[in-house]
Amino acid sequence: MKKLGKLMILATCVTTLAACGKKETTTQASTSISSTVASSTEETKIVGTISQSAFEILLNNQTNQKIEGITVKTQEQADFPANMVAENQLIEKNETVKFYYTPENPTEDVRYMLQITFDNGTVMELNDFDFANMKNQEVVELHKSAKDGILFLKYQDIIGNQVETKEQELAAKGSTEPQATNGLANEQPATEYIDEAYQVETPAEEYQDGGDVAQEPIPEPTPEPEPTPEPAPVPEGNTGGSCLDDNNVVFN
Repeated sequence: MKKLGKLMILATCVTTLAACGKKETTTQASTSISSTVASSTEETKIVGTISQSAFEILLNNQTNQKIEGITVKTQEQADFPANMVAENQLIEKNETVKFYYTPENPTEDVRYMLQITFDNGTVMELNDFDFANMKNQEVVELHKSAKDGILFLKYQDIIGNQVETKEQELAAKGSTEPQATNGLANEQPATEYIDEAYQVETPAEEYQDGGDVAQEPIPEPTPEPEPTPEPAPVPEGNTGGSCLDDNNVVFN
C-alpha cells in the first residue's frame, strides 16, 4: 500500500509539472506575437521608390501641418511630376518618413526643388533641396514660416556642419516677387515730359500753363503805308507861268 501511495503521489507531481510547463510556453508565445504586431504598426513610412542610385534621407515634418503630397523636380524642369506620397497616406505632424529620390543622372551636380501639398490643399515650394549635401539616412527637418510664407530646412551636411536654409529661401522668394512701388516711380521729370500739345506754336492768349512760364507776345504785323496821291494836272492854254484863281479866268 505504501508503494502504491508513493506511485500515486509521483504521478500527480509529474502531471502538475507538465501542466505548468505548457502554461509558460503558451505565455511566451503570446508575448512574442504581441511584440511582432507592435513592431509592424510602428514601421517608418516610405515615400518614393527604393533603388541603388536613390538618395535616401529621413524627412521630419516640422511644418505643424499634415502633408499629403511631395514631388521633386530639377530647377531647370518646367513642371513638377506626379505625387510621390501613396494615395490615402498622410505624413503626420512631427512624423519622420524614409524619403527616396532617384535622379535621372546621378553623376550631374543638379539642384532640386520640392513641392509640398498640405492636407488643407495649400501648395508650397522649397526652392533648393540639395540632396548631394545631405547624408544618407540623416534626419532633415522640414519647417514652415507662416509669417514669411516659406518652407525651409534644417539638417547636418556631409561634413558635419549645421545648415539652415531660411535666409536662402527668403532671398529666392524676394527675387521672384514683383517689386513694390511708392507711386512715384512712373512720374516723369518735368524736363523730360513734354506734352504733344505744347510742341506746336500756339497764340499767346491760348497758351496758358498756370502763369509759371513767361510768354512773349507775338508782334502784330506792320501795316503797309498808304499810296501817295498823284499831283493834279496843269490846265491847258495857261503858259504864262502864273497861278490864276479859277474865279479870275476871263473867257473870250
